[in-house]
Amino acid sequence: MGARGTRSRAMSGFWRLVFTAGCVCMLGVSALGLGVGALEVAHYDRIYPGVSVWGVNVGGLTLNGALERLSRQLDFLQAEAVTLRAAGAVWRATPAQLGVSVDLVGPVQAAYAFGRSGDLVADLLAHWQGFYAGLRLAPVIVLDQNRTEAFIAQLALETQAEAREATLSVVDGRVQVTPGQLGRTVDVRAASTQLMLPLTSFTGADIQLAVNEFKPAIGDATLQAALAERIVSEPLVLFIADPRAGDSDAWTLDRKMLVEMLVLQRVEQADGSATFAVGLRQDSLRAFLEYAATHTGVAPRDARFTFDVEQQALRELKPGTPGRALNIDRTLAAINSGLPQAQHRIALEFDTLQPPVSGSTNAADLGIRQLVAEATTHFRGSSNARIQNILAGAANARGVLVAPGAEFSFNNALGDVSLDKGFAEALVIFAGRTVQGVGGGICQVSTTAFRAAYFAGYPIIERNSHAYRVGYYEQGPNSPGPGLDATVFSPVADFRFRNDRDAWLLVDSEVDAAQQSVTYRFYSTTDGREVKVLEALVANVSKPEVARYEPAADLEAGEIKQVEWEYPGADVEVQRTVTRAGSALFSDTTRTQYQPWQAVYKFGAGALLPAGALVVEAVPAPGG
Repeated sequence: MGARGTRSRAMSGFWRLVFTAGCVCMLGVSALGLGVGALEVAHYDRIYPGVSVWGVNVGGLTLNGALERLSRQLDFLQAEAVTLRAAGAVWRATPAQLGVSVDLVGPVQAAYAFGRSGDLVADLLAHWQGFYAGLRLAPVIVLDQNRTEAFIAQLALETQAEAREATLSVVDGRVQVTPGQLGRTVDVRAASTQLMLPLTSFTGADIQLAVNEFKPAIGDATLQAALAERIVSEPLVLFIADPRAGDSDAWTLDRKMLVEMLVLQRVEQADGSATFAVGLRQDSLRAFLEYAATHTGVAPRDARFTFDVEQQALRELKPGTPGRALNIDRTLAAINSGLPQAQHRIALEFDTLQPPVSGSTNAADLGIRQLVAEATTHFRGSSNARIQNILAGAANARGVLVAPGAEFSFNNALGDVSLDKGFAEALVIFAGRTVQGVGGGICQVSTTAFRAAYFAGYPIIERNSHAYRVGYYEQGPNSPGPGLDATVFSPVADFRFRNDRDAWLLVDSEVDAAQQSVTYRFYSTTDGREVKVLEALVANVSKPEVARYEPAADLEAGEIKQVEWEYPGADVEVQRTVTRAGSALFSDTTRTQYQPWQAVYKFGAGALLPAGALVVEAVPAPGG
């Protein structure tokens, strides 16, 4: 009994315990149910406790209440929290302007849905999580990069610039330079990337926008402008470093001409850049130098000779002189290198031209072996001044070598006719009168040379007759008569012939003061030609007008002095035929039209003139 009673008491205690536990559980469940029910009732349209959005506790708030509280967090979007900088410009912008927006509705709806899944166990667990650990929800931050880039692109319009090259120009004779400008663009994509982190983290930012710069091909032209200024700053003076008598002092290009020639040419470089080539227009400068070359060039002068017939040798009368020719290319190079260094006095560059015939020339090498022509004229009755001019002219126009095929020019052989060259003032024919002029009488020399060439059968290239028949040229026993005179007056009238033989020709002269004659002798090698000259054909002889009288203040009272003598006019033809071995080489006719020449008298005051005398004023002398 005792044991059975003991077990009975034990069993009774166990069940009491179970019952008690069951009652407690029932009470707990009832309390939990009451608590959950109270929670549900209290948060019927509100967010359950323990839930926060964007760090803001929204538990116990309605949807609208939560949105209202959270909207206070959006003030940052409208604050000018972002500073943007580029190329010295500064802008301030709000995150909203830069494309930032925040979605609060979604997170608030998620907060409200927390613990309302409809699954009792899951909802109880969610409530427990909210109570024990809390639920933190983040907002949805949206960054519209298209809007960000569009905003930056709009700002970029204020700072971007096209690359602009420097320019050079000439205005009113002055060189002007415009500086170049860097091109500049904002790198919109890179700038958008720079802004992403601060915008999405809702922090302020001070951003230096990425800017791309582009250099123009020519950024700076100040050096080239300075070079152009140096080139045109002063006139360019081109001078002859070793001048000769008669040379010009200088050839000058003034500033205006230099400016007109100035070239500012854009030139591409290998690296893609460019520059200005500065200088003078070469074609214009060359044209100027070509013109200068025609006035500065000097032909070389051969040595002058006489011929010793017995020794068959040339004897030098006068050494040759080198000539010169302007070297245009070297002068251009000197100008182009000198002007950039501000050198405006530059020597002309010349090539020396050696005479083809020097004092050591051998007569046999030139084919000069014998006398091939000789002519003599007389000048009896000439004045001392006229004789002086004949002596000077014959001395200057002698000893000349003429190459095969070359021309002989009397004026070139004669040279300058002036007082300092030994010439004097004597009577010359001018404006229908015989008046005083330097060199009167030289035509005696040219006429003699012409006759030597004419009777030797050389082709005559140029011959000019006198206006009237001159008695000097028809003096002497061997005079050919009228129609074979040759007047010269440089540079208007010349006497020229061609050496058409295979050998060189030496043209030499001699004056016999005692016999008052001048002789020209030609030395060469005869080629067997024969010359036949017919007697002059004189036609249309005309009488001169009556003598005229001119008053002269330099004559004594009552004095009458004859200064011109009467000559009839006439047309004269002389025919020449040149043959060799019976075959004609050529023939020509020399035609001359002589004017009738009236006698002229000068008279002093009170002179007794013939009845009916023609009185006229005097004709001025050359240059008067």
